[in-house]
Amino acid sequence: MLAVAVHAEVVTSNPMEDPNTGLPVNVKGMYRTFHFNDKQWYMIFMWIFGAVWANEIVTAMGSFAISHAVVMKHFIDKKMWNAPHQCLPLSRGYINACMFHMGSIAFGAFVIGVLRIITAIMAYLSRQNDQKGGNVASKVACMACVCCLSCLTSLIELVNEMAYVEVVMNGRGYLSAAYHVAEVTLKNPITAVTTIGTVKAIKYTGLILVGGGGTLLTHWILIHPAVIQHFVNQSVSKLQQMPHADTLHLQNLGNNGTVASAFSDSLYTSNVMGMTIMCGIVIFTITYTFMNIFVSVAHTLAYINVTAEDQKQEDA
Repeated sequence: MLAVAVHAEVVTSNPMEDPNTGLPVNVKGMYRTFHFNDKQWYMIFMWIFGAVWANEIVTAMGSFAISHAVVMKHFIDKKMWNAPHQCLPLSRGYINACMFHMGSIAFGAFVIGVLRIITAIMAYLSRQNDQKGGNVASKVACMACVCCLSCLTSLIELVNEMAYVEVVMNGRGYLSAAYHVAEVTLKNPITAVTTIGTVKAIKYTGLILVGGGGTLLTHWILIHPAVIQHFVNQSVSKLQQMPHADTLHLQNLGNNGTVASAFSDSLYTSNVMGMTIMCGIVIFTITYTFMNIFVSVAHTLAYINVTAEDQKQEDA
């Protein structure tokens, strides 16, 4: 964005002098505007598209690394692949993606990036149409376009994820892998729908249970610091009863209740609800990331099993 030359008309509301009287006059109703020529608009669009594409490439590399780790683990456990080195599976997946499959990843990210931008433009046009009070037909058409594009984006995201599994297993290019994924899905529609629905239900159940439960537990701890202090006191007493406690200087932990008091004092806050909300945001963010990884692993294993069954049927 810094490369774009911005021409701005900056007009402030500071007092100006009247040319007739020389007295200061407050000018109101003025505002700042930005003017771009066609070349600058093209540069802005390219910068936005490049940022979206780069973000999708990073996301795709993460999906590829997870798929690589799951596929390697599965085939090594089945004694189908020989891999003398099994450490750092995710790091190996990222290295593999950068060195051998960057073209496939960039192509898949390009497709998703284009769909996201088109969907965002259609959503913006739909909102503008609603604000201007367009007719019912135009509103329905805009909403239908946004829904179709959103559905297509979600479908392509799932195809991309399985395409990376196919790339890892068979070393195919992106288009060939995506075509094979579509072919396998059409052959096993019930399995695909059941797997996707079950995994999605588990994902949202985990978000509610872990995220909501963690947030409630945090709130309970913040409003009952005395209970936590009692628990810490018991823990410190058990540590002091351990063998060689004197050698480890554990006897000093309980002097004047310093450890328990310090821990309990750290739980006191003037705004329990604010702290609960902040902890809830952190817990839900971590839970959401974990559940997304779970979804990727489950989809990868399901696809591996389905392709293995199809291969057995073809061999038979």
